[in-house]
Amino acid sequence: VKSYEEDRQLRVLLAVDTSASMRAPQSTEAFAKALEFTALVGALTLRGNDQLGLLRFGESVEGYLPPKSGRKRHSLILSQLLSKKTPSLGTDLAGGLHHISTVLRKPSIIFVLSDFMCKPFKAELKTLSARHDVVLVHLQTPFELFERLGLVLFSDAETGQQVLVDT
Repeated sequence: VKSYEEDRQLRVLLAVDTSASMRAPQSTEAFAKALEFTALVGALTLRGNDQLGLLRFGESVEGYLPPKSGRKRHSLILSQLLSKKTPSLGTDLAGGLHHISTVLRKPSIIFVLSDFMCKPFKAELKTLSARHDVVLVHLQTPFELFERLGLVLFSDAETGQQVLVDT
């Protein structure tokens, strides 16, 4: 009996939330984790000669690099994420997932890196996961993990609205 294992190039897409809630001063650790995750996945794709792409999203799709292989692609993706652009005030994850489903034709592995502070996106996720392997990576800061702090004044990084919350 012969066994055959197909050897093919993987296509990996990183969908990274670059909204204000990810880049706010108290959330910089979450964005730093996204950068670290991107670098690690990039190193793995380089090692396996696989293809790597990037989708940056906030209120809308801010940039898309289709999956390609090579060191230049890895460097370009990291430089795109490190660029100092003004973060958008909202997060439209549903729109980002819809964009991926329209532009990405071949089956791929998609990592969605976000704090998931957005409107529901169940329908778009279901559509995308029918064709691709989708992995949701929830990035949290230690601040978000505290349970009881008493009365705390919170400021929404995306709208600037402040609210007093009894935690």
